[in-house]
Amino acid sequence: MRRPSIPNLMHSLMAVALAVMVLTGCEEAVAPVLDSGRPFTLYGYLNPGADHQAIRVFPIEEILAPNSPEPLDALVRVTGPGLSEVLRDSVIVYGDGSVGHVFQADFRPEHGMTYEIRAEEPEGRFSTVQVRTPAKAQLSIGDAGGVLGNVLMPVEFAGAEQVLSPSVLYTFESTRAPFTWTIPVVYGDRVVRAGDRWSVTVDLSRDIGVLYSVTGLQPGTDPIILTDLLVEAFITTSEWTPPGGTYDPELLVQPGTFSNVENGFGFVGGGYFESATTLPPAHILQLAGFANQ
Repeated sequence: MRRPSIPNLMHSLMAVALAVMVLTGCEEAVAPVLDSGRPFTLYGYLNPGADHQAIRVFPIEEILAPNSPEPLDALVRVTGPGLSEVLRDSVIVYGDGSVGHVFQADFRPEHGMTYEIRAEEPEGRFSTVQVRTPAKAQLSIGDAGGVLGNVLMPVEFAGAEQVLSPSVLYTFESTRAPFTWTIPVVYGDRVVRAGDRWSVTVDLSRDIGVLYSVTGLQPGTDPIILTDLLVEAFITTSEWTPPGGTYDPELLVQPGTFSNVENGFGFVGGGYFESATTLPPAHILQLAGFANQ
């Protein structure tokens, strides 16, 4: 089980943008939203860790209205070192009935490169964005250790320009349905940076309490047997840092507040998930409260 492929910030931005673009139960056009002359809003990221890329494209209309289910009349192209790819429009209908245009293509951008995404109308107006992909980071997981009730495990991401949403995914078995569980514990506020090295101390003793709380299992009655531990984070570039360093979705979705798109709005960055798995020895896990033998 993996965390969502779009980190929390981008998920929030796109969700709010979608809510703005879709009017439910409104039959009449409302006052103009933007008269900017800019053709498109773009959201997404180029992922050097994947062979498939996707960018959400919104046409900027003079009135607030639902997106059309018809294909968007736009040419979206990604260019870079040795690369020129035209993305195809996919019309996505979401659970609430809203429609989105997600332009997709199968290719893998390289780490540490700069690419241009250009979305162009037939009339010639276009929006562009320069996207830097992050260098490949090195994830290392140290040995877990400690004493009864205080077991810690060091984790380091080396060579990373920025680390977002580090988390630990615990896969474990217990005696109650569904018997096998996978629960994430987020460590976003526990990251320590020293240059291009980012460290996180995983607190196994604290996290088992989180697992009991989230699942409703009962300590002393329902043993938790850890079968896999996955450490993961979203590796990005400095462009992902918003003005003032504060991730406030209500502020950031305001047009132009957090945007790197020229002649348009939105944000497209570069990023990928770096992950590794481990399983500490049973006698160490027992000190943290797990029932491994």
